[in-house]
Amino acid sequence: MPRVRHRLGVLSSGGNITFAQREFTRPTNVLFDVDGTLTDASSRVLPENIRALQQLHAAGIPITLATGRIIAGAADILAEAGVPGWVVAEGGSIVWDGHTVVRRHPLGAATYARAVRFAEEHRLGMVVNGEEGVVVQSFGAPLFEDVICNASAGREPLRGDVAALAADTITKLSFSGTETQLDRLQELWQAAFPGAVRGHAHFVDVVAPGVTKWEGIELALRARGLEAEHTLGVGDSANDIPWMREIALSYAMPQASAETQAAARWILPAGPAPVADLVAAVLR
Repeated sequence: MPRVRHRLGVLSSGGNITFAQREFTRPTNVLFDVDGTLTDASSRVLPENIRALQQLHAAGIPITLATGRIIAGAADILAEAGVPGWVVAEGGSIVWDGHTVVRRHPLGAATYARAVRFAEEHRLGMVVNGEEGVVVQSFGAPLFEDVICNASAGREPLRGDVAALAADTITKLSFSGTETQLDRLQELWQAAFPGAVRGHAHFVDVVAPGVTKWEGIELALRARGLEAEHTLGVGDSANDIPWMREIALSYAMPQASAETQAAARWILPAGPAPVADLVAAVLR
């Protein structure tokens, strides 16, 4: 599919986005990343986007949220909106059908042990998702616990000895650090953990080898009889690139990384709530 970028709309004098006539048929389903897409920079979901989810549901359009968050961090968004949906959580490691977990990919003991050593050696923080909840430990770098708390739907992370956790229950981990630290170490973490992505300016996300959001999304679509050829999706970071290359109507947020924008078919114009404006255009 050719990647043709359209501005889609312009900013009015009042700072609102005015969209041009929609240049595509209405999608049969929608897919949203969460942090940086439905949220502000502090990982708080915008009320405009809650209303957008409600409008999509009222129009009969199924919703999938695909996120690096734990299940609850996305399921609570659906609950707040009062709408059903599937969640692909922890970067694709977990798929939840709205009632039960239908797939889980543990990280693996060897990968986890290597990650603990990497964090210690480079004085990073670690954020670990497992049966114990979200456990954090700093080996020198800041943990950005306010962002973690917001992304976990207000649930405070637990401080603990990450090396003592049961490795076979861990589905995802993140290294935390300043932007400068993570930039400087990029070649090292990419080499040590193939497939690791910068899910946030202050976090590098690691899941089991070969796991991506797209694997989980594909399952979530297939189970509901939905097709990628009729899916609209919005994302902002590297872990969204695999699914952007597979669906028909992929959008990058205006602040998305250059590589993410290059993978998307369209780039949304800047504004207070770009996703809500896009939804209004789709439903118009």
